[in-house]
Amino acid sequence: MRELGFLLLISCSADHYVEEGQKALERHELGAAESSFREALQKDPTHLDALEGIAWTYYLAGQRPAAITAFGRCRELAPERVGCIRGMASIAMGNNELPRARDLIALALSIAPEDPGVQSSQALLEVREGDVEGAEARYLALTQRFPEDAEYHLGLAEVLLRKGDSSRSLEVAEQALTLSETPVRYRARLNVLVARALVAESAGRVDPLHCEETAPPVLQWLDAADRSLERAKAMAVEPPDLAAAQRLVLRRRGVVEDKCPPSAVPLNVQGM
Repeated sequence: MRELGFLLLISCSADHYVEEGQKALERHELGAAESSFREALQKDPTHLDALEGIAWTYYLAGQRPAAITAFGRCRELAPERVGCIRGMASIAMGNNELPRARDLIALALSIAPEDPGVQSSQALLEVREGDVEGAEARYLALTQRFPEDAEYHLGLAEVLLRKGDSSRSLEVAEQALTLSETPVRYRARLNVLVARALVAESAGRVDPLHCEETAPPVLQWLDAADRSLERAKAMAVEPPDLAAAQRLVLRRRGVVEDKCPPSAVPLNVQGM
């Protein structure tokens, strides 16, 4: 009976609900995550993991005022909690308040310079400020330290694509999609990035004087991009750049058709 009572106590503790919230967050079940973190906070209003968890949940749900309140409460209780400092920095970047984001990330770096989340936030800031070389080096170091963490591979692939290295970006993103236990929000974003990289790879490859030879490979890449976007759409989360990527594929198809009308392309590759 004593053992049963102990198990019941654990199952109803704040830590238990935080764990459930984190699992829901990884599945991008934001409503369930919020409920679990709220349960934890009802049992312990000062539980830092629960405060940080619900703050990130609000952030991912686009509820920025609620996220600011939760991150702020977290920082009141623990001023050096780098996860909550990072959260405020992310909100600042989203509001294009780059000087404030820079100050917050500098603070986080002074507290925990080797923390991977802080390093990732610094890389995101570098991307926003146009320092793609610095961001690439930082993400590359993170992928080497944490080879099974798709988040950092996603960051590296994004930077490579911005640099114009679509081939390597595609390689990194496709490899990241083979990693196991990747949260669904990262899998969705990786699929969108694959589509964008495929479109970038197809640029300048169609020769209107040689449609039969040059158009089919491009159309196959665009078909693969469409399939990747469909996989992203089928997931529980819709990445913010999904619609833009869909338009990108459509525009590239229009360019191909302008240069090489369907009548000039073998039927066996149209609509593959």
